[in-house]
Amino acid sequence: MKSVFATVLIFAFGVSYADEIATCRAPSGHTYYHAKGNIPKDKAGWQSDGISNGVFSLVQVADGNFDVLYIDARKKPISAVQDGAVVRLIRASATNLTVFVFYREAMTEIYSFFSERDGGNKFTVLQNRSGDGAFIEKSSLLVGQCDPIKFELVR
Repeated sequence: MKSVFATVLIFAFGVSYADEIATCRAPSGHTYYHAKGNIPKDKAGWQSDGISNGVFSLVQVADGNFDVLYIDARKKPISAVQDGAVVRLIRASATNLTVFVFYREAMTEIYSFFSERDGGNKFTVLQNRSGDGAFIEKSSLLVGQCDPIKFELVR
């Protein structure tokens, strides 16, 4: 059964058919703030970071392409693809998969979804924001919990 979150996002974006592969929540970890742009030198460096109310879903649409759906800080639903990103599957197996998300305006992300030995499901998001289009330049690695991941649906 699809989660309510993913179902609402899928319908909100007019996707006629999509398989929810994973829905994950509340990633936390660390961010390195670059000493440039809007970050003063004394505020640059490593800091704990996280998105306590963050929810992310990986979906595969009817044509076989992928999208990452999420709620942003303004509590607005966002589709990475509709926001201008290119989303590509890098690798997939029976217990893990990784997608690359590329935004032309200064951001790249790598999402990895995986099952752990104890049966738990997690995801990591490695994010880099830098260059002319980045308001705050940073590099992050966050990890969060997932509902059961449906690796078998990846086609």
